[in-house]
Amino acid sequence: MTAIGLNTPVQMPAVAQVPEFYMPSMPPLRLLASAGRLYRAWQYRNKLVSMLRYDDNVLEDIGYTRAELKMAIELPLSQDPRPMLKQWRALRRVTG
Repeated sequence: MTAIGLNTPVQMPAVAQVPEFYMPSMPPLRLLASAGRLYRAWQYRNKLVSMLRYDDNVLEDIGYTRAELKMAIELPLSQDPRPMLKQWRALRRVTG
């Protein structure tokens, strides 16, 4: 056996080769992510629309008002209505 010292030359590994299954036609991931966000926002809006069928007393028990739900539905799809609903609920608790 030979001991490796500090002055022993070290062979560097070869440059990685491109695999045979290289896929240049991969879709843009940001586009897929934004499409997924828009789809989830659309689904959430549909759930809010279905909540409008409830009676005002039921909505009050859940913690929403009909006006808040309508305002949340009318927000643009790029804006998440959940923080706004929480803010409106907190404001309603303070003001009564």
